[in-house]
Amino acid sequence: MKTYLQHTKKFWNIRVGSDEFAVHYGKLGTIGKVQIKYFESDGICRKEADKLIRQKLRKGYVETDTD
Repeated sequence: MKTYLQHTKKFWNIRVGSDEFAVHYGKLGTIGKVQIKYFESDGICRKEADKLIRQKLRKGYVETDTD
């Protein structure tokens, strides 16, 4: 699962694997930073990823087609 979000001059992307996800974020036009987080199971990983996506959408980020 991949989700690409943008907010004014920022981007936030998440790629979810089986038991980990990678978040890539930063200012538009820069390389940005990457954080990887590992979980005990696929279910916990997806639940946490969905929670982060909901938080970003509440903050005003909008989904885009590409990163």
